[in-house]
Amino acid sequence: MPEYLEYRYDSATRSIMAIFLLAAYVIVFLATVVYSGAKALNTIFDIPALLEARLDLAPAQADFWALVASRSGSSASLPPRTPSTAA
Repeated sequence: MPEYLEYRYDSATRSIMAIFLLAAYVIVFLATVVYSGAKALNTIFDIPALLEARLDLAPAQADFWALVASRSGSSASLPPRTPSTAA
């Protein structure tokens, strides 16, 4: 496709589109690899059970901290949500 854009428009358009497609490919591919790797490691090592056993956490807390450890971002410092009973 970038070759067609160079033929139809100019080389600057081809370069912009090539960079855009490369960035999109890297972002999608990287997200897939990181997520599938985290799922595999969690399945193999059962991280919540390890946290329960080694740190003496309740099952809900172990699940929460396993989720926090598998993510990066601002939600890492938030406590786990408890279900609301109010209607």
